[in-house]
Amino acid sequence: AEQGEEVRGGVRIALLSSPQLVYEADRLRLELENLDRMIGMSGRSDTLTERVSVLISERASRAEQLRSVEAEIDLLDIRAPFDAMVVERADSLVAADWVGRGEPIFVLADLSEITVDGFVSESDIARIEIGSTGRLHFSSDGLRPVEVRVDGIDAFSLDDLPYPLLSSVHGGPVASRTDRDGRLVPVTPVYRVHLTSVTPIMATRMEHAHLRLDGRAESYAGRIWRLVAGTIIRETGF
Repeated sequence: AEQGEEVRGGVRIALLSSPQLVYEADRLRLELENLDRMIGMSGRSDTLTERVSVLISERASRAEQLRSVEAEIDLLDIRAPFDAMVVERADSLVAADWVGRGEPIFVLADLSEITVDGFVSESDIARIEIGSTGRLHFSSDGLRPVEVRVDGIDAFSLDDLPYPLLSSVHGGPVASRTDRDGRLVPVTPVYRVHLTSVTPIMATRMEHAHLRLDGRAESYAGRIWRLVAGTIIRETGF
């Protein structure tokens, strides 16, 4: 499977081979054949008859070892565990080349539904409600806008920004400052909004995007009253 390719669950995405495991499996099969032959001859040989219990025990041990090796070989037939997109493919994955033990070779992701963190200013948060819909417009070229739905809204504004790339300190859109503890603190209240993608999202890594949500209309007087009330609540600690 190639990077960017969509794969179905259960479909093979790579087939690896380990000469060492193949050799070990062949060796164990040969030993089992010899043990079966010796056990079969035990009735015609007094010496083998005395050892038959030992031979049976050895055969059981070799059979268990073979099952273990064959299980490892089966793991080399790599199949997608679910419908997904190949978002990363190791450069080292080349036909007839070696792959190190424990080396990641694929990253798969189910992009049909993605959880998104949105950040909304205090001036707009009251216009948004659970079920509101909108669009994510990505900064990266080539990524189409994605339809999203609001599934949750934090009751309190953020104490600090969880993603530095959003901060104005790092060139992001959220005006913020660095406090004495090194945290990035929003200059004005910002709320986290939890969203789910309604249409498939093709981003294969963390992306910066502008969020546009359909919110309720609000009069100018109502907005001023809410901002004043919010300031009083914050200042009094309620």
